[in-house]
Amino acid sequence: MASKEEPLFLAYALEQNGKKWLIYWKSAAETIGITDGEETIYELVIDRQDRKKFAGNVADSLLDRKWKTCFEGKYFQLSDNLNEAAELRYIRNTLSLPKIDENIREKLRDIIFLQQETILKLAESYKKEEQVINKNDKSPKKSSLHSVLEPGRRKRGLPTGLKFEE
Repeated sequence: MASKEEPLFLAYALEQNGKKWLIYWKSAAETIGITDGEETIYELVIDRQDRKKFAGNVADSLLDRKWKTCFEGKYFQLSDNLNEAAELRYIRNTLSLPKIDENIREKLRDIIFLQQETILKLAESYKKEEQVINKNDKSPKKSSLHSVLEPGRRKRGLPTGLKFEE
């Protein structure tokens, strides 16, 4: 089951041997996968303990953050031979993902849907952050007719100096 801070879908693109691959993580199904987006899918359901081992024996409390960092930094590497199984490498650890032969179109549709949903959520969060930043921006608006005096500054008095009678 996915934790509150863990995103529902993590992914990054990787080009290898002239072909683009998408390495993804579906947190609701605890599934890691690799696809070319057309006809090939390799997937493996991986529990939390196996994820901890694969990520380098991290503490349970840091696993979600480490997993997200691995996807953001594109740390997972793909093996060259992709026949019946694909090997995903992270430092010294490897995972063997079996090739999926049934329901490929449905799985691809799910992956595309999760990608689009993630992009929409990111766009919404950026809009909310922008609104908060604009709301907190209290810099005075400059008017073309007069200059704005800063609130904590003293007003200048009349000059005191020599006065000549005319």
